[in-house]
Amino acid sequence: MKSIGGILIACFTLFSFGSKAQVDSTFHQRKNLKMKRTETAPVIDGVLDDEVWENAPVAKNFVMWTPDNGKPEPEALRSEVKILYNDQAIYFGAMLYDPNPDSILRELGKRDDNNRNTDWFAMWINPYSDGLSDINFFVSAAGVQTDSRTTDNGDDLNWNAVWKSKVSIVENGWIVEVEIPYNALRFPEKDVQDWSLNLGRQIRRYRQLYTWSFIDNSTGNPEIYAGILKGIKDIQPPLRLSLLPYVSGYANRFGGANSFEYNYGMDLKYGLSESFTLDMTLIPDFGQVAFDNQVLNLTPFEVRFNENRQFFTEGTELFNKGGLFYSRRIGNAPTQMGRPYEGLGKDETVVNNPNKVQLLNATKISGRTSDKLGLGFFNAVTGNTYAVVKDTITGDTREVLTESLANYNVLVFDQRFRQNSSVTFVNTNVVRRGDFRDANSTAILFQLPNKKMSHQLSGSYKQSLIWENGERKYGFSSNLSVDKISGQWRYWAGANVESDTFNPNDLGFLYNNNEFNQWVGGSYQIFQPRGIFNNLGLGASINNSYLYQPFEFANFNLSSWGWFTLKSFHAFGYNLWSRPIERNDWFEPRSPGRKLVEMPHVGGNLWISSDYRKKFAIDLGVDYTRHKPIKPCL
Repeated sequence: MKSIGGILIACFTLFSFGSKAQVDSTFHQRKNLKMKRTETAPVIDGVLDDEVWENAPVAKNFVMWTPDNGKPEPEALRSEVKILYNDQAIYFGAMLYDPNPDSILRELGKRDDNNRNTDWFAMWINPYSDGLSDINFFVSAAGVQTDSRTTDNGDDLNWNAVWKSKVSIVENGWIVEVEIPYNALRFPEKDVQDWSLNLGRQIRRYRQLYTWSFIDNSTGNPEIYAGILKGIKDIQPPLRLSLLPYVSGYANRFGGANSFEYNYGMDLKYGLSESFTLDMTLIPDFGQVAFDNQVLNLTPFEVRFNENRQFFTEGTELFNKGGLFYSRRIGNAPTQMGRPYEGLGKDETVVNNPNKVQLLNATKISGRTSDKLGLGFFNAVTGNTYAVVKDTITGDTREVLTESLANYNVLVFDQRFRQNSSVTFVNTNVVRRGDFRDANSTAILFQLPNKKMSHQLSGSYKQSLIWENGERKYGFSSNLSVDKISGQWRYWAGANVESDTFNPNDLGFLYNNNEFNQWVGGSYQIFQPRGIFNNLGLGASINNSYLYQPFEFANFNLSSWGWFTLKSFHAFGYNLWSRPIERNDWFEPRSPGRKLVEMPHVGGNLWISSDYRKKFAIDLGVDYTRHKPIKPCL
């Protein structure tokens, strides 16, 4: 273990290059562009020959985002983007110069997949200028569209809009024309508006990414560096209303018997205001939704499946805060599927025991006010579910209620301030009719960076309350962390505790409770090329954990990692991990008070990746772990 510790220390000393290099500050100012209205819309054909483009304002002088953060774009690869608007839409006409148009990469991919070997042009639009809710539009050099919404958990690619784009390759580069109608955006109802905007361009063969308004890689989120479109006048939010009725039918043949089933219902989406949207679904049929992958689960924990139902994937970022909302609980298996087998007569058998509950309706309202207060309301109702028990002698049948009529509710308040600071309140509630269990969970979350965006304090307090069989069971969870979030050197430290009775899983998802964890770590990275490197990052962390009740040791481990990209765009890296003392797994035995003892181990891997700008590229890796045998359960 001494050799491992020496490696961890060396990671932070061998590659210390000093402070970040200075770049031209004239390119770091937040840019703005005076907007101009057009009465005639340009034709979206990938050719900038419309007369309306001649006097349009131009966004230019792009700067590099990666790898050489802040470096001005070269003249031969300059980008010039003309922008116009009218009563219906905003228009972009981009001339992206390239002296070698035959070398522009344009791999074809499916919609919403811009991680291809292709150049692309991007528009990141935020009509509220709040630094947190961008609407993102990408067009690849192959003409493929990608759109998404920025959320706390990354870009939501489930969000989709209808907009126009056209691409053409010309002798001095490539052209993108885009029309984004206002019904694809949300914006305030004001006479004069200023919108945040940033524009991006990737030159894939050079692995270079440029933006119109400079983004500092070392501090803050990219959204806060957007430029400003000034003086957008006299535009009105359009009516946002869609109705989607459906009828579906199924014919099944099994065991020589035929059965038929039909369903009907409707989905509705309505813009209550420029900021809030109502979504409703009535007696939905999710028969077209992709099936889950089959999983052989040998762990003591529940498997978490992805949500594939569109109603529950679109516009749910507010509800997902705090981990108290797992939409797969709604319409999942009945909570009392085992009840039909209790008290079976000697001649009785269970002939039908449904493994899912019928969703009757669901409603969600979400949005954010001009004061940056996010509001979310969700409600769903599921119906009674019955199993059928049959007497094999008399042929008589009876029904057993396995899930009663239930109401699922989520309420969220999320207040943002200073762009990246937030305080959030979340409450979830499940009420079932009759003698079935009810549950309520509440969370308060906060994220508080300082004004310089150099450090951040974040944490949460959660509690759960369950009513079952005339008893109430209370549980809690809490965490607190301090992080340095900017600069080349960063660190983090924190702890979380979950009581053995904390259980938000009637509507949330938690693998296991009864834990007390602590962690500390640090990292070093560069944001501009230095020496032979385009970029690199190194880090190490220590994690320690106990049971909450009884207070017993569980685990202690060390880890370190590093990645390096050379000027040639070849890359390599490593991961190291070690558990220097025995680990006590209190969950694997599935029996309170028993533990599985895992012996100390040490391991790691090395990997290399060749230059992906080439037609042929390779990835290679090797792993090694050394450990002692596992002791039996004690």
